[in-house]
Amino acid sequence: MKIRSIDRREFLQKTARYTGCAATGLLLPEIFPRWSTAGQMPDIVIAEGLPGPATRAAVGPLGGMGRFVKKGAKVVIKPNMSFPNPPEMGTTTHPQVVRELAAMCREAGASSVLILDNPLRRSELCVERSGLKSACEDLSGSDVRALSNERFFEKV
Repeated sequence: MKIRSIDRREFLQKTARYTGCAATGLLLPEIFPRWSTAGQMPDIVIAEGLPGPATRAAVGPLGGMGRFVKKGAKVVIKPNMSFPNPPEMGTTTHPQVVRELAAMCREAGASSVLILDNPLRRSELCVERSGLKSACEDLSGSDVRALSNERFFEKV
């Protein structure tokens, strides 16, 4: 492979040419709006604030819960409630996120919402200490359950 050196003038010319190409690429959506993604449904949304309101704020731009849940649907929400720790520890899904999702599903017309996980520790403790049970107990048509390994499996 032969290496060729360039002088200052050629370097500046090439730099200007490449900068112009890059700038044109940035301006294309303005010049040709049909190539722009403005007005399209986003693939991802970032929401800030408290867990419950931020959850609702994030689902809205995605088309709302009605885009995902149809009237009469039976919904299962699978949070992470594997450990018997409070939400402040960050080891489980925040209960207000789960509560808001369940509420939005019911608002969208879901006939039932089952909040279900198979915890790594004692089921009752995980459901209680994660805060999910108390956060969702007043939602009609919602049920928080933790599977117990012993009920669904047998040693062979």
